[in-house]
Amino acid sequence: MTLHNLGSALMRLKRFPEAAETIHRALALFGETDDLYGQAQAMGGMAALAVDAGRPEHAVQTFTEIVDLFRQTGDRRSQGMVLSNLGLALARSGRPDEAVTAYTDALAALRHAGDRQGEGTTLRNLGSILVESGRAGEAARTLTDAIAVFRETDDRHGEAMALTDLGLLRYQERRFADAVDHFTTAAALFGETGDRNHEASTLNNLGGALVATGRLTDAVDVGTRELRICRDLGDHEGEGIVLKNLGRTLSELGHFDEAVDHLTAAAAVFRELGDRDRAAEALRHAITARTRAARGLPD
Repeated sequence: MTLHNLGSALMRLKRFPEAAETIHRALALFGETDDLYGQAQAMGGMAALAVDAGRPEHAVQTFTEIVDLFRQTGDRRSQGMVLSNLGLALARSGRPDEAVTAYTDALAALRHAGDRQGEGTTLRNLGSILVESGRAGEAARTLTDAIAVFRETDDRHGEAMALTDLGLLRYQERRFADAVDHFTTAAALFGETGDRNHEASTLNNLGGALVATGRLTDAVDVGTRELRICRDLGDHEGEGIVLKNLGRTLSELGHFDEAVDHLTAAAAVFRELGDRDRAAEALRHAITARTRAARGLPD
């Protein structure tokens, strides 16, 4: 295993001090042999370490230097990939306008190189930063382009991620019916690709959008699916959240006994997790449901 690959493996294991020392050694060796590609790889490893360590501003300068190295070699694909990483570092550094520029430059390089997969990923990242910058129209167009690229390249997981981002944007815009459509397709794709964590979180988003459109019975069905996944995954926090949401929706439907059962179960889960605030909140909703039931409202 080369020093650079060893450093990368240590990074994946989150053994950051050892990874940093190993990548520094690799960088020194590449410098001695004038290996520009090797230097760029090692420098990229250092920049990724900085991002993972919560110091993205330190990565910005390094990624900028790597872009210059790949410009010297004429490698447009690698240049585009590093520009995309630079965009991420700039975004996490609170520099959204510069991030948009980096992502736009990355797209030009990746398209020139014919890297459709990289183009789709960069379009999605660009769409996300445009959302954060309040540029909703541009973000929607960019995410739609990303979805098209992912479909052309048969990247179903990438398509699901971009659909989720677009669904969240439509939800923010109160275009709830559109959000339902996007979340429904994304959840199905996550299920097909075996990504149960994202499937569960997308079902949660779908349930919220269904409630917003007044489709409460459908929201209960979706929440029940999400609850099964959370239990299968051993996600106790997620289980508590879903139980609470289901309880509140069941109460709105007038199914007070079921609502109380779900809300009481949610409180028990939150107590086990040591989250007294959310346990108390779930119990307050359970008391409200009991009160409504005692008044003789239909169950």
